[in-house]
Amino acid sequence: MASIQVSPSPAMVDEKLTIIVKGLNVGSKVTIRSFVTEGRFKFEAHAHYVVDHRGEIHIAEQPSHGGTYTGVEPMGLFWGMQSCPGQRQGIRYMKLDVTTPASTTLSLHKGHLDTSTLQDDQPITTTTVDRWYMAKNVQRIPIRHGRIRGVLFKPKGPGPFPGVIDLFGAAGGCIQIRAALLASHGFAAFALAFFGYEDLPKAAWNLDCEYFEEAVDYFSGISYIETGGIGVVGVSTGGMVALLMASLYPDKISAVVSISGPVAMFPFPLLLKGEVMEYIGWEFDRVQKSPDGGHIDRYAAESLQIAPEGAKIKVEKARNLLLIYGDADVNWPTDEHTSEAIKRLDAHGHHGYKMLCYHGAGHLIEPPYAPTTSVSLFKGDITVWGGTPKPHADAMEDSWKHILEFLSNHVGNRTLNTEYSWIKSLL
Repeated sequence: MASIQVSPSPAMVDEKLTIIVKGLNVGSKVTIRSFVTEGRFKFEAHAHYVVDHRGEIHIAEQPSHGGTYTGVEPMGLFWGMQSCPGQRQGIRYMKLDVTTPASTTLSLHKGHLDTSTLQDDQPITTTTVDRWYMAKNVQRIPIRHGRIRGVLFKPKGPGPFPGVIDLFGAAGGCIQIRAALLASHGFAAFALAFFGYEDLPKAAWNLDCEYFEEAVDYFSGISYIETGGIGVVGVSTGGMVALLMASLYPDKISAVVSISGPVAMFPFPLLLKGEVMEYIGWEFDRVQKSPDGGHIDRYAAESLQIAPEGAKIKVEKARNLLLIYGDADVNWPTDEHTSEAIKRLDAHGHHGYKMLCYHGAGHLIEPPYAPTTSVSLFKGDITVWGGTPKPHADAMEDSWKHILEFLSNHVGNRTLNTEYSWIKSLL
């Protein structure tokens, strides 16, 4: 009798799974499908396999011959997911409630089937694996302190724990996936909202930099946060804010990770001590369109070559930096901006940085083994982020390892063991 075996199960989202299908006829053709729902949206992937001499399929060893991905891809059934047919264009997978798992159904089907046929095909067998962003030994604490808003995640216990502030970008709100995962690896991680959340401003225009300083002071002052400096991680606009924070408050921030982040103020001004900061302009008439009508924003940004010096972030004042970007990013000229950052750092004799450039990766480099996003609906428009699934998935996997290592080495006053085997021993 055929069966699908998954281990570990349940698992963390960033854990690589072992998937084995047993009890099959040698040489037969089968399709394995993955399926998950998030709110009212549905996502799936599928792959074609030929059963080996043991009557088994080992996903980590055998190639997919077709489907959503090809080749040997141990986690292709997860990063290769796409929105199911019949849904609105541009649906992006994003786990909104990290206190519940991403419950993924794996199903086995006879023959090599396509997406359309799989919608109604009766599977031979199924199994479900629960994948978590938030480990069971992690606490989730909503924060309303003065005007500071967000959600803090920490391992259970008195600590102290190395502290990290986590920022997402121009989507606003309070996205919690990365903070929950960081806490699951032993950090106290604060998903800091800065607009479009609760009673915060609805837009990012003219935000007060002192808000971020207040957040740093509040977070650093919590009794279970290790001394020695906190870390800040940000993606896209959040990466810009992270770099700005690290340059303004280097005595309080010991490490910064910028993922696809500008190194100049863009696309809106912030206030610093009541004064409007200079920023890079945005030329809407230079936005290009993809063949299917998506916005390609990369060319709308004013070049750094003509940008006012006051708009450029003084990254050389930050202590330790990890700069991450993909060379297929078409949302933002991250290559130009990262080059500018390296130039400034080198000119000031700053050697405390590391740069990671991923070939074929786009803008949204997020924690691994989740569906990749090259195009999505963003603020009412279809936006092209760039990248192709396989190299982008590789970038997500590799960069996450570097992020954990970098933060463990430079945040707090000790090196943190971020392996799950160590974390689980605390349960």
